[in-house]
Amino acid sequence: MTASALLYAVFFLLWAGSQADGKNGMEQPIAFSHKVHSRLGIECAVCHAPLAETGKLNVPKPSECTRCHQGSAPKNPELRKLAEFGREGREIPWLPIYKIPDYVEFSHDRHSREKCRICHGPVQERDVLRKESDISMKGCIACHRSRGVSIKCNLCHQISP
Repeated sequence: MTASALLYAVFFLLWAGSQADGKNGMEQPIAFSHKVHSRLGIECAVCHAPLAETGKLNVPKPSECTRCHQGSAPKNPELRKLAEFGREGREIPWLPIYKIPDYVEFSHDRHSREKCRICHGPVQERDVLRKESDISMKGCIACHRSRGVSIKCNLCHQISP
């Protein structure tokens, strides 16, 4: 699995929201295992392809998940939940592990040269995701400094004249 593919696998948990209990993982609306999907050889970009209009990564809708999971819902309670979200036309209300503040312009594209494990840990080995690193300003600056990357303010923040 490539670094950028691993990055795609974890991005769906990076949009706005709570960081509650990030150290130990948190109960999600559906018990999704990246470990199981990775062992099946499913590349991250299959579910988390970048959206052309925004450049952000896709958070799959239930209809995208059920393309692979059709017919298996009666036996598995988690897949029954997935099917219910689909029937009701609702998105899955995933609880994000990381919160990137609105005033920060974070680009996974610009970070794609880094190994995803640096920030997200070994996602392909996880049944439950949890917060693996400090993404505060202090943590990001420390990471940039350790790699000789610029720490200019406008690199991550839009500064109006």
